[in-house]
Amino acid sequence: MTSLKLNRWAVRSALALLTIAGILTVRAAQTGAQSGSSEGAFAPGTGGIDPILVGTIDLHAHQGPDDKARSSDFLEAAQYARMKGMRGLVLKSHYDSTAIQAFMVRKYVPGFEAFGTIDLNRTHGGMNPFDVAGGHTLRWTGMDIRKKDGSPHHGVGIKPTVPVSRTLAGVIAGRDELLEKAIEVVSHP
Repeated sequence: MTSLKLNRWAVRSALALLTIAGILTVRAAQTGAQSGSSEGAFAPGTGGIDPILVGTIDLHAHQGPDDKARSSDFLEAAQYARMKGMRGLVLKSHYDSTAIQAFMVRKYVPGFEAFGTIDLNRTHGGMNPFDVAGGHTLRWTGMDIRKKDGSPHHGVGIKPTVPVSRTLAGVIAGRDELLEKAIEVVSHP
């Protein structure tokens, strides 16, 4: 019986979180946060505490700088969220860790909580392997960044310029021939 009550609680909590996320999405659309205008969410008439947002933390806040234009930078987003009565933001970026941005927000927006994260795009190593059984490719994050010439930007690696390989004699002797070669190369410029 206890497990049934726990499951009901988990479902109700998840529904509450989804409802809040939906409300936040609608509110952002109403204020023009993603409208592309130069004023965005900071247009006249959008100030003041919003009772529904008081004490909330946005768990997925994309702000500038990022891979595309955003309606505000991380400090503006935090100031606006605090003005609306929010408790905090989880800052996100497609290309960079936001730990430094969170530190700056906590320093310059007193009483406001900010948390840094990494996005699990290819820049940060992704989340799943790209090639899966059956010759299919899985793209967990959906981001496919290309260079100007159309070639892939991520996941291409670095081509080795110093050939080295392990040998059976090295393995038997317990030597790490790759590490030895690396030390040799960096020791003798």
